[in-house]
Amino acid sequence: MDLTFNPQKSDNEMKMLVVQNTLRMLKERKWLTDKEISKGVDEFKDNINLQNLLLDNLSLKQKNKISIHFVTNKLFFKKLIYTDNIDLDDEKDHVIIILTDKTKQLKIDKKLNRMNNVEIWIDRELYINYAEHILIPKHRLLSDEEKNKFLKEFKLNSIKMKLIDVKDMMARYLNAKLDDVIEILRPNEMSGIHYAWRLVRKKPKKR
Repeated sequence: MDLTFNPQKSDNEMKMLVVQNTLRMLKERKWLTDKEISKGVDEFKDNINLQNLLLDNLSLKQKNKISIHFVTNKLFFKKLIYTDNIDLDDEKDHVIIILTDKTKQLKIDKKLNRMNNVEIWIDRELYINYAEHILIPKHRLLSDEEKNKFLKEFKLNSIKMKLIDVKDMMARYLNAKLDDVIEILRPNEMSGIHYAWRLVRKKPKKR
């Protein structure tokens, strides 16, 4: 089933939907509060033709600034527009670049792809709210303290654990990094909730 399916809406309505779901994604990461989401939505709604949204003075202190950019032309990467008001050398500054069907073929600097504080999405990937979708079980990224306690309690290591690809949609959604652990909660008729855990790893390349 195509989870990105949406009824016909105007370009501006779809753009607004992408912004809302991106902000909800940041809340799932505990980077934004509900108040900051509302502020971001209102700011973008008042300036729907803007190509970027800058979030700063964030109260949760996980990030200093977050810049969300819509790429609409080929000059975006050449002009380094995504660096406006952002220090890419500062891990507490974060950039989210959103491509469209028309711009997803643009050549992207490999260095940019490797940066932990830059992530690249295609707009249709954000047409849905993954955190509340009926077909997607709840995913939660364990903190380092929770991860260490979990591994110790169950006497697990990377060899014994089931894996999830770092490029999996939910791993990306939670901004999971290699060796992180994701907890997955699924409804279960017997116990109510079934818990599963996955270690984040790179998917082996096909030979």
